[in-house]
Amino acid sequence: MQYVFYTTEGFTQAPDGEVIENCQILAFVEAEGVRQAWRKFKKENAWMKGRGFSLDKAVCRGLVDCEEF
Repeated sequence: MQYVFYTTEGFTQAPDGEVIENCQILAFVEAEGVRQAWRKFKKENAWMKGRGFSLDKAVCRGLVDCEEF
């Protein structure tokens, strides 16, 4: 199953320079379960700490393959 990790930390800047508050996608991880997804996410995304993101504030959600329906 594929999982997406995101956070509400940070912001996005629109082309006109306006700051937009929204969620930031941190990573997509392929794993057999949510625990394995978290382990892989933490291992493969050590860069986050150096950029000021908090692993504790990351959110994980499983993605559904719409072609299966």
